[in-house]
Amino acid sequence: MAAALKIHGSWRCRMPKQYLTKEMANNLYWFGRYIKRLEIELDAVEVTFDKVIDVDPDAGRTLFARLGATLHYKSATEYLQEAIYGEHPVRLFEIVQHLRENAIIARNYLHADTFAAVIQLHRHFAKHEHSIYDVDYHFFDHAFEMILQIWGGMHQYLQYHKSDRFIQLGEMIEKVDLRIRLDEQMEFALLLLEDIDVVAKSLTPDYRQERMTGLRPEKMLQKVNRIIDHIVVDKNAKL
Repeated sequence: MAAALKIHGSWRCRMPKQYLTKEMANNLYWFGRYIKRLEIELDAVEVTFDKVIDVDPDAGRTLFARLGATLHYKSATEYLQEAIYGEHPVRLFEIVQHLRENAIIARNYLHADTFAAVIQLHRHFAKHEHSIYDVDYHFFDHAFEMILQIWGGMHQYLQYHKSDRFIQLGEMIEKVDLRIRLDEQMEFALLLLEDIDVVAKSLTPDYRQERMTGLRPEKMLQKVNRIIDHIVVDKNAKL
């Protein structure tokens, strides 16, 4: 039988007892990260699209350089196609595919409305993959509507289970990660880390946050992305 993760604690209320395997805890954590990543990067791509048209043709290259990819395009339309469907590891469609995979694995821990919205979102992106002219403002509007449905389904049926907490933890860590990468908003990141600390301690009372103040952005990113390693530890508990 697979080892399981038993986590104690509460979040200003009593959490129902719940056992998660180490693998499922990680999966839920990444589900939260992927949906927040898609939300933030989709918004950044849309904003940058306007800049590519009117202000700075290189704005898209600058954005994706911060995300770790090199984009090649000759027009604003090509920029959208490359940002969403290009042959590079940070394309938006890749995020949607990972999100769908995580949702399928964690289906028993997601409300039906949330799961359905994820599947619809994936179909929306897959539908437009091979037509460069289909990606426009309507494409973005529809995608954002489905992202709101995903969040709405989770928040409406939130029961403060540990599974919900892992999704929340992933969401918050991704927000810190991208704000540092895209904007270097260090003060904002430090404030959000206080909330992350509360969630982490609700999952394991032994968690102790490392000092982040005064760190360079790249060093803070390393520490932030290791937080989950301090929480998801094999306790050899039975399911």
